[in-house]
Amino acid sequence: MELYNIEHHKVEEAANKNIKIILAKTVKTYKDWAKKLPFTLWGYRTSIWASTGATPYSLVYESEAMLPIEGYQKRIARAFNKNVKPRDLKEGDLVLKVLSDETSNPRGKMKPIWSRPFVIKKIMLGDATRITDLDGEEMFHPINLDKLRKYNI
Repeated sequence: MELYNIEHHKVEEAANKNIKIILAKTVKTYKDWAKKLPFTLWGYRTSIWASTGATPYSLVYESEAMLPIEGYQKRIARAFNKNVKPRDLKEGDLVLKVLSDETSNPRGKMKPIWSRPFVIKKIMLGDATRITDLDGEEMFHPINLDKLRKYNI
């Protein structure tokens, strides 16, 4: 009965060598290695290996590892997107344009937020729009759909 399998231990030694190299780059003094070991192992287990084209974590658990903050961000995004109403602006709609903060107004926080009504003339690529006032005079610069709100009469 053979207790020491050379081939088996070569693989373990190669893995340990890589972990030692990563630890050496992250540890300042030899006493810090125990504090840095979990981060080192996380990096080692979530790195894509050239030989397999996958991470060791994904090979074991059949899914990619996710940091707790990533799960939190997904939950927050899901909760936010649940309440978002899609904008259904189309050409010919009456809209209000948000007033920029550049205009100085002595009324402070009581100043109006939205301008007079405009008509959407054309919606271009990337949600840029050309708008005209009610007299038919076109605005000089295109405006993003984010800056417009449907005007309900």
